Amino acid sequence: MPFPIAVSLGLLTVFCAAFQGGYDLWSSLALTLGILATVSAWLLHCAVREKPISVAAWQVIAVLGTGLVVSLWAPVVPAQSWSIAPTWMAILLVFPLSLFTFKKKEAFDSFLRLLVVFFCVQAALVLFEQCTGGFRDQSFGLLYDANASAAFHVAWIPVFAERVMRSKNSTVWKIGLIAAVAGFVGAKSVWGWVALGATLPWFFPRRFGRKEIIA
Repeated sequence: MPFPIAVSLGLLTVFCAAFQGGYDLWSSLALTLGILATVSAWLLHCAVREKPISVAAWQVIAVLGTGLVVSLWAPVVPAQSWSIAPTWMAILLVFPLSLFTFKKKEAFDSFLRLLVVFFCVQAALVLFEQCTGGFRDQSFGLLYDANASAAFHVAWIPVFAERVMRSKNSTVWKIGLIAAVAGFVGAKSVWGWVALGATLPWFFPRRFGRKEIIA
């Protein structure tokens, strides 16, 4: 069961990114329904197999849910905030679902391979925008804007880098890393570089005084 869910989560992530973050009404509705369908399949699987549902991720849901409620308490643009609220509520369910799905490395790798395809397309679009724009403006390809592009790329560059450093057969991860970096550079985000730099202690533990624990 983890592999079909991993593929479903990968497709949902690619869909969300490709359709400008699921920002408009129709894409956010499709994303919400996709998440609810995947979560329903997971819960049915757990019920049939009598598998317990881990409560570890519910702590994350509680924190993010509280932040969501606070942000909706007095929104700057009420109509815009409330229209996207159902999607954010559905996204909170992804945390326990991911905790169940990605316990196996193979399932997470299947998820990442779908992202490699997306990042290759994204990098090609960003490169095209940069070439036609004289390398002056920010480029964000399929994503909503340059800020969204930088934030999305920052989240996955360390993951691909970790796979490159630790996998023997890392060709696909190298392609994903190069594509993700190319898309990230096109966003030209200063704070993006700051956020990316914050991940360095995890890649060079001895230089930053952190002991690496190998399970």
